[in-house]
Formats: sequence, structure tokens, C-alpha cells
Amino acid sequence: MKGHPQGARQREAARLANTTHGQSCSPTHNSWSMMRRRCLTPTCPDYPDYGGRGIWIDPRWDSFEGFLADMGERPPGMTLDREDSNGPYVPSNCRWATAETQSRNRRNNLWITYKGETLLLADWSRRLGVDAGTLRREYRRNGSLGPSIEGRNL
Repeated sequence: MKGHPQGARQREAARLANTTHGQSCSPTHNSWSMMRRRCLTPTCPDYPDYGGRGIWIDPRWDSFEGFLADMGERPPGMTLDREDSNGPYVPSNCRWATAETQSRNRRNNLWITYKGETLLLADWSRRLGVDAGTLRREYRRNGSLGPSIEGRNL
């Protein structure tokens, strides 16, 4: 016979007995799991940029419960970010951040200081109305923005 209530109860009891936090499919658990994979699994494609560079994880975060206690639930539209992209995954260096915040916090971003003001190359490009590729080439060639910004209003 289909749909034995006794079988359903047994399956539910078994599921609950094997559940520690009930969040294995949650966005927060996914962030925790992917963090661990990047840092601890040499066969992960992202490992060279994380574990391979010495990025480590707070031992308290070996358990999802420890991570959840420190970070809380992942807010909608946010992902796990390290404020110091060369630093470890520890509570004092991690936050939930938007994609825009994370895009401004990359190792390969080019920060340029001109007349005491430091901006990302992309921000200088927007402000000056000059193509970012042009600015990048000039900066790499001359070590400054030079002719690209002469006569432009900052």
C-alpha cells in the first residue's frame, strides 16, 4: 500500500535525528561550504587564489554552527567578503557584502592617487570621462595619469 503513515513518520524521525542545524541548503550554509572548499580543497579551481595563497579559516568555523554564531544569517543580496582580501577568514575580517562592495575589494584593483585623492582606476575613468583601458595603459607606461587628465575638471 502507498503512503503508509507509519513509514512517513519513521522517515521524518530519521531525517530529524540526522539533522544538526537544518540549513544544509541555505544561502548561509552555501557561503560557509564554498569558503571551506576554496581554502581547503586543492582540486578546487579557486584553491590557488585562496588556500594556495595561505588564506586560512578560523578553527571555530570548522563547524557551521560556529560560523553561523559569528556571522549570522546571510542577508539577501549579500555574499561573504573579507575586508582585507589578503587576510584570513576570521570574524574580524569578514562581513556580508554586496557584489558592488566586493568588486571594489579585489587584489587586482588599481588604486591611483592624484593630487592627494585616491580612487580606483574605474572611478577615475567615470569622473574624467576617459576610457578605463586608456587610463590603465597610461598609468602602467608612465606611472601617472598624466596627459589623460590634463585640462579636465576633477
